[in-house]
Amino acid sequence: MTSSVDGRAAAALAGFLAGDGETARLTAEFDWSGTSVGPIENWPRHMRSTVGLMMRSPVPMVTLWGEDGVMIYNDGYAAICGGRHPEVLGAKVREAWPEVADFNEHVMKTCLAGGTLAYRDQEMILFRNKGMPEQVWLDLDYSPIPDEDGKPVGVIAIVVETTPKVRAERLLRGQKDRLRQMFEQAPGFVATLFGPDHVFDMANNAYRSLIDNRDVIGKPLREALPEVVDQGFIELLDRVRTSRQPYLGRGVRVLLNRRDGGPPDERFLDFIYQPVVDDDGVTSGIFVQGHDVTEQRLAEEALRDSETRFRLVAQDAPVMLWMTDPAGRPTFLNAAIRKFWGLGPDDPPDFDWESHMHPDDLARVRARVREVPDLEPTLSEWRIRDSQGRYRILQSRAQPRYDSNGEFLGLIGVNVDVTEVRAQEIRRAALIELTDRFRLLEDPAEIAFAAAEMLARVMNVSRAGYGTIDSEKETITIDKDWNAPGIKSLAGTLQFRDYGSYIEDLKRGETVYVGDAYLDPRTAANADALKAISAQSFVNMPVTEREGLVALLYLNHEDARAWTADEIDFIRDVAERTRAASERRRAEQELKQFAQSLEQQVVERTAELDRVWRNSRDLLVVLNEDGLIRSVNPAWTAALGYSPREVLGESFRSFLSEPEESAVQFSLNDEGLKPYFIDQVIRFRHKDGSVRAIDWRITMEGHLLFAYGRDVTAEHEQAAALEQAEQQLRQAQKMEAIGQLTGGIAHDFNNLLQVISGSLQLLTREVAGNARASQHIERALAGVGRGSKLATQLLAFGRRQALEPKVINVGRFIDSIEELLHRTIGEAIEIRTIRAADLWNTLVDPSQIENAILNLAINARDAMNGVGKLTSEIANSIIDASHVSRDPDLAPGQYVVIAVTDTGSGMPPEIMARAFEPFFSTKPVGKGSGLGLSMVYGFVKQSGGHVKIYSELGEGTTVRIYLPRSSAPEERLAEQDMGPISGGNETILVAEDDDEVRATVVAMLGELGYTVLKARDAESAWTVIESGIPIDLLFTDVVMPGSLRSADLARMAKERLPNLAVLFTSGYTENSIVHDGRLDAGVELLSKPYSREALARRIRQVLATRRQEPIA
Repeated sequence: MTSSVDGRAAAALAGFLAGDGETARLTAEFDWSGTSVGPIENWPRHMRSTVGLMMRSPVPMVTLWGEDGVMIYNDGYAAICGGRHPEVLGAKVREAWPEVADFNEHVMKTCLAGGTLAYRDQEMILFRNKGMPEQVWLDLDYSPIPDEDGKPVGVIAIVVETTPKVRAERLLRGQKDRLRQMFEQAPGFVATLFGPDHVFDMANNAYRSLIDNRDVIGKPLREALPEVVDQGFIELLDRVRTSRQPYLGRGVRVLLNRRDGGPPDERFLDFIYQPVVDDDGVTSGIFVQGHDVTEQRLAEEALRDSETRFRLVAQDAPVMLWMTDPAGRPTFLNAAIRKFWGLGPDDPPDFDWESHMHPDDLARVRARVREVPDLEPTLSEWRIRDSQGRYRILQSRAQPRYDSNGEFLGLIGVNVDVTEVRAQEIRRAALIELTDRFRLLEDPAEIAFAAAEMLARVMNVSRAGYGTIDSEKETITIDKDWNAPGIKSLAGTLQFRDYGSYIEDLKRGETVYVGDAYLDPRTAANADALKAISAQSFVNMPVTEREGLVALLYLNHEDARAWTADEIDFIRDVAERTRAASERRRAEQELKQFAQSLEQQVVERTAELDRVWRNSRDLLVVLNEDGLIRSVNPAWTAALGYSPREVLGESFRSFLSEPEESAVQFSLNDEGLKPYFIDQVIRFRHKDGSVRAIDWRITMEGHLLFAYGRDVTAEHEQAAALEQAEQQLRQAQKMEAIGQLTGGIAHDFNNLLQVISGSLQLLTREVAGNARASQHIERALAGVGRGSKLATQLLAFGRRQALEPKVINVGRFIDSIEELLHRTIGEAIEIRTIRAADLWNTLVDPSQIENAILNLAINARDAMNGVGKLTSEIANSIIDASHVSRDPDLAPGQYVVIAVTDTGSGMPPEIMARAFEPFFSTKPVGKGSGLGLSMVYGFVKQSGGHVKIYSELGEGTTVRIYLPRSSAPEERLAEQDMGPISGGNETILVAEDDDEVRATVVAMLGELGYTVLKARDAESAWTVIESGIPIDLLFTDVVMPGSLRSADLARMAKERLPNLAVLFTSGYTENSIVHDGRLDAGVELLSKPYSREALARRIRQVLATRRQEPIA
């Protein structure tokens, strides 16, 4: 519509539409005659006043007139209309906004009926701009417009668009939701606490899981988690709130209750308390974030425990074991590697190994150490100086170590000295190379020089050469020698006597090797002359022929040097090969030169071969078709002890050891005469009865067999000794582990047995006259005795018993118990005792050695089924290093040896290997506990000795006990008091933490007439002593809870009451009164469980003496 109002109408209306707003102008210009409201000049007063008021309002407003809802609005509403303005001015509201027609229909009906409507953040889809749908939110307030009579004739609406606000709030809510979701799913625990009472506002899944899913939201910390009140966490939170400074905790221990009422859950946490500070600088809450590191902590502790156990096991291992930190610095070196480097047991492990490394190997090893964290376990070899300054070749197997988080902790490794092995390999390779060179050389002088050059290179000496000898003139002529840089040649003729008297040894065909010319009596007077020619140490290997000494292979070194047996053997081997090669070349040359004198050459060749035959260190033998020996070289005598006359014509098989005799066959009837063993090691009998291992190579030519053998006995014995040592180490470790387990649990029985025993003894007097009840009590007390014996045997095996050693003569001691042995094993067994003269003394617990001998006698009786002979041999024995190498469980020293031998059935190896294991027995059920030999083993080990079993099926068994010698004089053993017991009227203070044990012993002492004071621990007992009450004897348990130890209580009590007697009691003694398994001097101990009689006698004994040493 366009306006048709004239100027007069506009002027007349200027009053209620006054203003400079655009919508007021458009309203004034609009032709309203075509609408239901009619021309503007006819509008009633209430309409003009309402429209005028609206036009002047800055608030977006619209009026809807009549049933059609004709729209008149102000500038604010025009902005909300967007592109629909001014099209909707004067339009009917349902048609103006067809997309919300139903909504406006409801508004018109409600308000024209006199009602009101209000909407907040009302969501609508409007087409405000170019027909595009737009999601908007509006605050809408609708009220009816009354006429002069109060009848609703229209609707006025206040319309405020809240779209930006709603979108912002939704964005904020989304951010909060995402943040909460992020916290909820965080791998660590998260919670927020607000207010001074630290009320839970939020806790994520990880936090709820940590606290066993308890409901804490909205609860103060004290109420939600009451168990943390006394653990310091509330104080920490208060401090963070007050100071507004964060707190960081690492590995903090916390005990958290469980919903099922079980024991508190111990956890270790890393966390931070971060104060939440508002704009005014006030702490409104605390943000809690952290991680449960319990598993990591336990893993780290387990790693530490594992390393501790490793150190204990590795310390005395026969190989070199070590560990480093990530930088490669040693953190652990066992005894073997410390010995290698000359370090003492107390020296720090951070040894500067790089300074001892060979310069050519250092860079490679250092790089390998740095690369190891990214590699698999490695095996490498390198050279390093030992404690004597010698470079040794170590084969090192290293493996990286990581913690539970995968962080590299360093290396763990084992070193094996392979110097000799590598030297042997180098020597074998050198011999092969030398043999190849010999084939290419024609001149014997060049052959000798090649051998000298090879020897010098392999042996790393200053000079090596080969010279001819004039035995009469005692000179050596050297054509050419090999010399290290800076070393002068000895080419020419030298007089032996200018350098010592060892020429006499060479003439006898003996090898001469001198480690230091200044120390060897043959060269000491001429040492300066040897030093001048760079030969302070040397080896002279003679080459002899029929006429005697003819040549010499020599090695010189400018400094002192120790020559090993392997090196001498290698030089001798080279000398023999050199001589053989030289002779072979010489013989070949002579063959060419004297072809016409074939017979003479054959004779000379035969002589040469004869020298090879005679001088070879290998066994050479020729056999006929029946396996009979036709000829042998002299090496048979050196290796097997037989002279050639003793073996010629004998069968080759007759010299084999019996286990292998059937493995060797000789026959010419088989196809092609095949040799049945080539490169095979066969065991031969030595003339002295020993067995030698010979490595044979057998070849065939015609109807004869030619055999070449090398003695490899030493190598085989070394391998067997190594295997035996490894088996012994595994067995020792197994027995130690079993001992730790059984000894650790045995003492727990003793307090229980003491309560049962004491109560039964007290009950005995109350049932006096009731025979049946007395029998029951006697059987129960017998059971207690068996339990006590069992516990004692377990403690003995575990080396946990308190020994009271005395210096005794074992021979006289066994004499004293011989009658007891007869009673124990019966008259059907013959007992024989053999004593060496001048037996040494030994320091040992008499009662325990008596038990040990009785146990061995009982086992022997059972093995002989009650009939046989039992022999006890007592002798002195000195164990030297050679013996220890065969039996590493023994330490070198002087021992008194007790050997108990029976004529029983014996044991197979598998039974003998387990004989010392606790509870292992071959006896029927009920016939033995399996702890007899275990007790013997533990007692002997605790006494510093060793025990060994020797047995074969059908041959009986011998058990040897080695007890260290004591140089102290023999002590007189007190006779045991077996008279009637008595009590007394003295005052006794009983300190015992076990209520039942304390009640029992107080009752027994009371029956004996004593005045008894009691205390539940050492602190309580000291309070009684300080009170001044007269006390005659302190009867105290060794192990009790509290800060005051029983030993300290006894010492303080003796200082206060010098005449006070002290008697300790325990089912298990700790180090406070026992050191190295033995009671401290002056200490009196009554072991649990004890009988009423034993208690009474020990009380009277201690009160009678009252001369104890000060308590440690």
